[in-house]
Amino acid sequence: MADRVKEAQRAELHKTIWRDRRTGPSGRPRSLHQRITVVGKKSVNKVHDPACGSDSLLLKFAKVLGKDKVRQGFFGQEINLTTYNLARINMFLHDINYEKFDIAHGDTLIDPAQRSANAR
Repeated sequence: MADRVKEAQRAELHKTIWRDRRTGPSGRPRSLHQRITVVGKKSVNKVHDPACGSDSLLLKFAKVLGKDKVRQGFFGQEINLTTYNLARINMFLHDINYEKFDIAHGDTLIDPAQRSANAR
């Protein structure tokens, strides 16, 4: 039964990706953002995006849940320096306090900066 559910989820994700070719700066389909961010919770401890781009997914969580409902903050990492700077500016522009986010610059696969986020 579990295999059938997994296969159905994969098929739905595949359909969504191919149907919605309009993508955001991160390359993820916008409809996928909607499905990821609707988590069915009233609040969460942390939001982490290891390839955050300009922070669109992190900011989507802030919008859907409310930034005060993310207790320990928003965490991300971006390899491109220009996009990393844009991500940090984006957090300020959306009134996310600098104490509530940690966006790191670097390659998540080679040197994941958010290991310390798990210890917070």
